[in-house]
Amino acid sequence: WHGMCVCDWLKMVTANRWLIHPARWGMAATTTMFATGNSLLRPLQSVLHGRAIERTEITEPPVFIIGHWRSGTTYLHELLMRDERFATPTSFHCFQPHHMLLTEGIVTRLFWWVMPGKRPMDNVSLDWNSPQEDEFALCAMGVPTPYQRMAFPKNGPVHLKYLDMEGLTDDERRQWREALVWFVKLMTYHCGRRVLLKSPPHTGRVELLSQMFPGAKFIHLTRDPYALFSSTMKLWRALHFAQGFQLSEGDDLEEYVFTCMERIYGGLEALRSTIDAGEVLDSQY
Repeated sequence: WHGMCVCDWLKMVTANRWLIHPARWGMAATTTMFATGNSLLRPLQSVLHGRAIERTEITEPPVFIIGHWRSGTTYLHELLMRDERFATPTSFHCFQPHHMLLTEGIVTRLFWWVMPGKRPMDNVSLDWNSPQEDEFALCAMGVPTPYQRMAFPKNGPVHLKYLDMEGLTDDERRQWREALVWFVKLMTYHCGRRVLLKSPPHTGRVELLSQMFPGAKFIHLTRDPYALFSSTMKLWRALHFAQGFQLSEGDDLEEYVFTCMERIYGGLEALRSTIDAGEVLDSQY
């Protein structure tokens, strides 16, 4: 949430009726501080680089790593980011897209303490330079995403239709498309290489993504569903504790995991017949 601008931060907490647990008031204050800085720096990046970003051509369509949470996508992301042909968004890029071109060297050194060092769900190393899900960049840009549930877990699921892009209005779909295209252009402009993206929610968006980026490739990972379910339950509990402004026991998590799984895989399987079979590579973890 530290990547949001003030308007988007206030919009989110207002939608959740400011139901912040007293134990998380300090976290909310820190988020407000970062949001203020983001709001001040965003126009500066736009003035200095905005036109160049918009003019950037995506000559090579992105490669997407897709698959359910806890299916091995992070491990593959860690491996492929070492291929110098790819531009892989890091935690800094995804959490601070509004001013990443201006402040990367400064923020990653001065605010190293903001990053926990380890991911809360599996103790994998995590710092500003770790590869990160571009879904967090969309969240930072104020685009609706199911990940906003992490902030207020007691208030229930939000924006589930963005898991398969079904039921969106034309304006909602346009806003989402423009935000992702802008982020891909931003990474292309910054690195000058083919962009490699990884986000589990993209699993149900394959048809739309293939329309947005003709020729895009998708690497789809699967895992034993029994192991996947228990690991995903642990994931959301850990993220609610680490990222939430509320304290939640996760009483509705089982239903939430099943609902998300049905949405993203319903979207993927329904769309397979509409895209070139060679665009999706299936692999089991």
